[in-house]
Amino acid sequence: MPETHEASDQIDERPSKSQVKREMHALLELGRRLIDLPAARLAQLGLDEKLLDAIHLALEIPSPTVDASDANTSLSEGPIIL
Repeated sequence: MPETHEASDQIDERPSKSQVKREMHALLELGRRLIDLPAARLAQLGLDEKLLDAIHLALEIPSPTVDASDANTSLSEGPIIL
């Protein structure tokens, strides 16, 4: 069955795997920066309560003993912030 023009457009609108990966890494970096901010500065940002709760939870988790550049470690931290 030939692909319709509409179905082809939907495929073209999806981001590439590389783009998704770049966005994921950007969000992880944003999360790391938020965690590093002092509490007073976080309060000034007017962040959503759910995000603030996630940041406070992340602060309670001990730092991993493995190298932080390890991909598995970085990826496991992502869902806490996201």
